[in-house]
Amino acid sequence: MYHYLVLFLSLIISSNLVAQTISEQLSECKKHLRANHLTSGKVQGKNALACYQEILKKDRSNVKALKGIKQIQERYIKWIKNALKQGKENKAKQYLASLRLVNPTVPASLGSFDIWLDSPIRNQTQFRIPRAICNKPNQVFRDRLLYEELGPEMVCIPAGEFKMGDNQGKGNRDEQPVHEISVKAFAMSRHEITFEEYDRFVKSTAAKKPDDEGWGRDNRPVIWVSWQEATAYTEWLSQQTGRHYRLPTEAEWEYAARAGKQKVYGYSNQIGKNRANCANSGSQWSNNLTAPVGSFAYNDFGLYDMVGNVWEWTCSAYQTRYRGGEIICAEKDNYSGRVLRGGSWFLDKRLCRVAARNWSYINSSYNNVGFRVVAEP
Repeated sequence: MYHYLVLFLSLIISSNLVAQTISEQLSECKKHLRANHLTSGKVQGKNALACYQEILKKDRSNVKALKGIKQIQERYIKWIKNALKQGKENKAKQYLASLRLVNPTVPASLGSFDIWLDSPIRNQTQFRIPRAICNKPNQVFRDRLLYEELGPEMVCIPAGEFKMGDNQGKGNRDEQPVHEISVKAFAMSRHEITFEEYDRFVKSTAAKKPDDEGWGRDNRPVIWVSWQEATAYTEWLSQQTGRHYRLPTEAEWEYAARAGKQKVYGYSNQIGKNRANCANSGSQWSNNLTAPVGSFAYNDFGLYDMVGNVWEWTCSAYQTRYRGGEIICAEKDNYSGRVLRGGSWFLDKRLCRVAARNWSYINSSYNNVGFRVVAEP
């Protein structure tokens, strides 16, 4: 009995000593991290990565050590992105080489930076932040993505003022009060983001591939994407181009849909026949499926499909009456519902009015909901 008691006490003492040693090592690792000695230091073998790896040899599930290694990885990713934005390609390569010491498999959040850095056909100035090029209304441009591909077609929208809300008296109470809004110049995608454009993002990041309902992909608007997934696409687009992309605010969306007019459907007070894809609007797709983007005439700002086809996510949080949320993007950690605009292929023409509002939860997706993007020029 005495023998077992001594053994038990020895194990406790040994365990406490190991815990004390690990605690001291974690403090040392933190010092290396603060000094940015991530994978190398003044003394060989004395750096944050080596320090945390030593702890994991003793305790493979040590939470603080695992978190420390994750912080090293995130720091290198941030440095790579900043270096590329500043045109410092060689510095980005150095950071990428160091990142691979931490994680040999480059994380999805880096997109195709590693491919682009190793590509012999890249444009040396390709990743620098583009200059504002919206010099005149209706001007169309496409930003270049990494590795010689192009982003969505964008149209320059001029600054202006308009009356937002149900100015015809045909809508719901959440479309009130009618109020004047001033909008700064911005650029908006000429059409809803297509499957072809979204699938490029999926391939680059290993994001979930949305279903197309068997209707076809290519130039049809992407569907079955949540607000969170649409936002992830805009962040990837920003990373790829160096320009800030995002979803439109609710005010930007209505301003663009009206295109200087105060009519029910933007282009007219009547839905007309074969002028949009809504239920009972007389098109071959009405009440059946999505139409390929650009199947109808564009509005006075040069934008297609602002009426019908698919509801479009905005970055604004839904409010039952206008109280200022329509002019701003809600924070990502705000989990309230987001506004949807535009109506869709199987909803009545009343819901395709440019003032009509809808909303859904940020993690929800549907076969009649897609999105378009805006860029700050």
